[in-house]
Amino acid sequence: MEGAIRGACNAATTLLDEYAPVEIVYERYSEKHPHPGGQEAFSVRARFPWHRQPHTRVMVEIPMDEQVLKPTPSRTILHEYGEPLTATVKQMDFAAFAPFVAAKCAVRQVTFMDAEDFFQPAMLAHVQSTWNRWLEPLVPDLPPFETVVGSLRPQIAQLLSREDR
Repeated sequence: MEGAIRGACNAATTLLDEYAPVEIVYERYSEKHPHPGGQEAFSVRARFPWHRQPHTRVMVEIPMDEQVLKPTPSRTILHEYGEPLTATVKQMDFAAFAPFVAAKCAVRQVTFMDAEDFFQPAMLAHVQSTWNRWLEPLVPDLPPFETVVGSLRPQIAQLLSREDR
């Protein structure tokens, strides 16, 4: 897995060289407690020309015991950057979402009854306390935590109640 991360960092650096000298480095990331499924995790950092050291960070976490349950369609990336970018990204097919999520949760013996189970107060408090610190450097015009969670609640409820269950 580390070789794949190294290769991705090298490829990204090569692709970005056309636009700016960007340094991309990675390091293995260890959780305080071992992941039950033997997850591998990496912290990937980028140093843009205006940084003195790698600053912008992306966390990559790969569970090793989860099965791929359905293929993901490729979609074109839409962006507002000045330079051309012709690339695709894998996006989830939301058909039969509830059984899909239930099967993914079953790997960890996690169950849910409805959408509110995904909005537990302790988890929301943690996300809210780290919202600006983690996201503000990455998201221009970051919407308030309350706005995003308020928007997500009905969307998750709708996905879980769809007829194609």
